[in-house]
Amino acid sequence: MTAKKDGEIVKVPLKYKLVLISLVIIIPMILLSVYQSLILIRFTDAYDQNIRNITAANDYNLNFKEEMDESLYKLVVSSITFDTIDEKEGLTNPYTLIEDARAGFTSLYDTAEGESRSWLERLLTNLDLLEKNVDKIRDSIQEGGNYDENIYMLESNIYQLTDLLQEEIQYYIYYESANMESVRQDLDDQVGVSITIGILALILVSAVAIGLNLWVTHSVTKPVRQLAGVADQVAKGNFSVRADCSTRDEIQLLAESFNHMTEDLE
Repeated sequence: MTAKKDGEIVKVPLKYKLVLISLVIIIPMILLSVYQSLILIRFTDAYDQNIRNITAANDYNLNFKEEMDESLYKLVVSSITFDTIDEKEGLTNPYTLIEDARAGFTSLYDTAEGESRSWLERLLTNLDLLEKNVDKIRDSIQEGGNYDENIYMLESNIYQLTDLLQEEIQYYIYYESANMESVRQDLDDQVGVSITIGILALILVSAVAIGLNLWVTHSVTKPVRQLAGVADQVAKGNFSVRADCSTRDEIQLLAESFNHMTEDLE
């Protein structure tokens, strides 16, 4: 940038120096803002996911056992069949309940980690076991004349399994809530790191900006003062003086034009 190209000075315009100062301040602040925004987005997404998981699991915790127990009880003690149960208000086919629960908890399993995932594995396994016991009751009802056996299977198998499933749902909710606290703690730590980085970046940017500002100011004021001194000598009749300026900007062009003028006057 200091060489001559085709007889013209390859210069660094003064405006570029001023723009450089602005960029040194603006770019780090933009990068820091983007970093902080990404942290906030990531942890907000994780927190929202925990909330959705807990809400979905809590719906099953409140309704699944009650609906399953009541529907199977009505199937055993009344004339309702698996084909007609959906026509009765307040009752749902046990297979529908199981499939809905399996789909819901499989979806939760895909985003679960640690203990939450472990409890979902047990829950899904017991849902399969529950379905097998519902198969047995269905087959027994279709055979007919097995009322006592059906009641026994209902009380000894179905009710125990739905109790177990409800307990596993509650454990899942507990560990998912613990994950929320972990996410919150991680966010607090990241915010602390972000604040520290922000303070250090502010100090560094301020130091560099001050240094650049002093450099630009010096690169402008020094040659201007020198040029003013030379102009004063010329005004006093000394046409042999020359301005010595190598700032590679508009001031250098001005100094060279001034030197040409004094040469002509001399």
